[in-house]
Formats: sequence, C-alpha cells, structure tokens
Amino acid sequence: MASWAAGRLAPVAGWWRSRGTAVRDRGLAAVFAAAAFVPALSSVAAQFGDLPRRPADAFAAVLVLGQTLPLAARTRWPGGCLAVAGTSFAVYESLGYRPTFGSLGLYLALYSAGAWQDRFRHAVPAAGTAAYVVFSVILRMLGSPARLADYAVFYLALAAFWVAGAFVRRRRAEEAERRELKAGAAAAAERSRIARELHDVVTHHVTAMVVQADAAQFLTASPDRVAENMTAISGTGRRALAELRYLLGLLEATGEAATAGRARPRCAPSATWSSRPAWAASRSSSSKRVSHHRLPWGPSWPSTGSCRRPSPTPSSTRPGGEPSCASVTALAWSTST
Repeated sequence: MASWAAGRLAPVAGWWRSRGTAVRDRGLAAVFAAAAFVPALSSVAAQFGDLPRRPADAFAAVLVLGQTLPLAARTRWPGGCLAVAGTSFAVYESLGYRPTFGSLGLYLALYSAGAWQDRFRHAVPAAGTAAYVVFSVILRMLGSPARLADYAVFYLALAAFWVAGAFVRRRRAEEAERRELKAGAAAAAERSRIARELHDVVTHHVTAMVVQADAAQFLTASPDRVAENMTAISGTGRRALAELRYLLGLLEATGEAATAGRARPRCAPSATWSSRPAWAASRSSSSKRVSHHRLPWGPSWPSTGSCRRPSPTPSSTRPGGEPSCASVTALAWSTST
C-alpha cells in the first residue's frame, strides 16, 4: 500500500519540485491560509499564554492571514516574513483568540529566516529574542498562568526552528563551495592539458622547420628542390602560428571560466573545432620521409614510410575526427639523395 501511494505521489512531487521557488512559496502560503480556517485542524496549532479565550471576529481573521500569507515571501524576504508572522502571532495570542492551524506559520517563518536570511543575520535572532521578552512581559501583565520554565521551553522550541534553518544554510554553502572547488580543479586540469598540447605543437612544427632548413644545404645543386623546401618551411611556420593562436584562445577561455567560478565549456565560442586549422596536407611528399618518435605525452606509433595520421582512439581524438595535439608525433624529415 505504501509503495502504491509513493508511486502515485511521485509525479506530483516531481512537478512540485520543478516549480520555481516563488511559485512554491506562494502555494505553501495559500495552503496554510486555507487550512487555518478548517476547524478540524485547530488542534494542530501553536499556542502559548493560556489566556481566557474569546470568539473569533474579523480582526482575528486578519491576524490569521498575517501569520500565513507572509510565507509567500519567506525565501525572498525572510526577515520581513518573520517580523509580520511573529507580530501577528503575538497579537493573536495576547487577545486570547482560539488557536488555529495558521499559527504554525511562525515556525516556518523562523526556519526560513535561519535558512535564507543574508543581511543582518546576527541581528535577526537578537531582535527576535528581544521581541519574545516583550511578548512574555505582556502575557504576564494580562494574567497568564504560565511559569518561567514554560516561557523558557517555548523560547527553546522557537529557537530550534531557527537553528535548523541555519544548519541547512551551512550545508548548502558547503555544497556550493565544493562545487566551486571542483569546477576550479577541472579548469586547472584543462589548462594543464592545453599547455601540454601547446608544447607538442611547438615541438612538432619547430622540429620540422629545423630539419627542413638543415636539409636545404644539400640541395644547392637543385634550385627547384631548394624552393620546394623553403615553401615547406614557410607552410610549417604558418601552421604553427595558426595552432598557437587556436590553443592560446582556449587557454584564455578556460582562464575566464575559472575566474567566473563556474564550469567552462570544453572550447570557447571564439575558438571552435570547426575553426581549427587543417592539418597539413602538404606533408606528404615523395622526397620526404616521416619517422614517429614518442613525445613526453601521448602514445607512440610505429614508424611508417608516409606521413599518415595515427588511428583515432577515444583518448587521442577531438570532435570532428581530428587527433589531439597531445597525440601528435615529432616529425623527422630526411631527403633522398
């Protein structure tokens, strides 16, 4: 039976949680206000003072609404909600009206003040304590038979709701701090990964340029091949600049995201995968051979006789099928004589 009821109520609970905070607060205030006028629920109420009871009138209805309707702003203005609900409760009890379910709004207002009050957090409990002392003095002047121990117990009960709200607030703040630290660590790891890719890009292209430049001294007898080699060096330099601009853009994007304290996207809008410079098609040349060497980062692949990309793996590919810079291998160029 319990499982059936839980299954029936699950969609309702999910729909309620999906509503905004303001909508939930207004709904809660409406429920409390309606339940306050149900006689069968009058036994579930907060009452104190034991003064002689008087019949309800229009002013009693106003005070009941004053204890319930402020709950609509309990998360937005928790201090104001507590002030209105507490004052209405004190006046209601001082006049000796019969208890109603709406008096429980005071407890919820206290909990909300502890959980959501941002400004004057230490002033709110101090002001509440002072107001309770005034309320107790008024009850004594009106002839309340309550003893000093009764006043202390009721005060501790009220304080317990505020402490419960403060505890929930602290847990919420700790969870937010953990999420922020996790996001910062992820941003730092991403920047470290991009820095390694930057190292690989520089190593790859500069090695190719140095080897090509060294090979040019053996091609003096063939001007056409010298021009071809110089063109290859220029192309390698341009590709290196494009890759560096791309990776520096990613570093800047991850730095901004870490400063903002939120999880940053994998790549910045200004540096997308589609805008990444194409990997050099001009590497394949019959007069050049490529040997692959293992870099400090990334796997190694066996040497082949052509400039061929390594087969993509989940750890060495980017969206769109491009190999990551961490898996780029250093090229050693040689010239057939």
